[in-house]
Amino acid sequence: MSQIRRRIFTLSLLIAIFQKPLALFAVTKPKFQPKFVGQKVNFQGRVFTAVKGKVNGKMILTWDSGKVLSTPAPTKSPEVISPSPTPSVTPRIVEKIEIVIAQSNELPSNSVKKFEGINRYGYQKGYIVIRSESNLIALSDICTHQGCKVNIEKEGFHCPCHNALFDLKNGQVLRGPAAHPLESIPVREESGKIIVTD
Repeated sequence: MSQIRRRIFTLSLLIAIFQKPLALFAVTKPKFQPKFVGQKVNFQGRVFTAVKGKVNGKMILTWDSGKVLSTPAPTKSPEVISPSPTPSVTPRIVEKIEIVIAQSNELPSNSVKKFEGINRYGYQKGYIVIRSESNLIALSDICTHQGCKVNIEKEGFHCPCHNALFDLKNGQVLRGPAAHPLESIPVREESGKIIVTD
């Protein structure tokens, strides 16, 4: 009799030990009844589908055993690469220079003319010089809209790229798309020469 009790006790103990882990592996189905065949529901990480099944000889709607939801593989976050430190470079400042662009007698009173000169960076640059009876004005010949060279025409300084128009007297905007006047350049006259500082 004690041997039977020992076996029962051991068996009860084994059942108690394995009952909880087995419950973890058991698939629990949704608690509510399906409404139609083919109905799908996500429940505890599985997709359950309603199917017909027999219980006690009766056909009823029930849930199948469910398929595990596939989880997308975690995407690797892009690696952040910190830029390598760049050596500190002091920018070289190129000082403005005086450029002789014309002889005074090339520009009579009340006239406008375009001249070329080599600027401080060593590039050919166009300068528009306006001489009134009492004043001398120099402007860049570059349109302030998108950098095209303007032409001197009757109605004003005309940009052939986008049809902007600037005033012949001072380079102010008369018609867009340019929003700013032509760049003003310091100019002076000395010893019969027209000199710009650029």
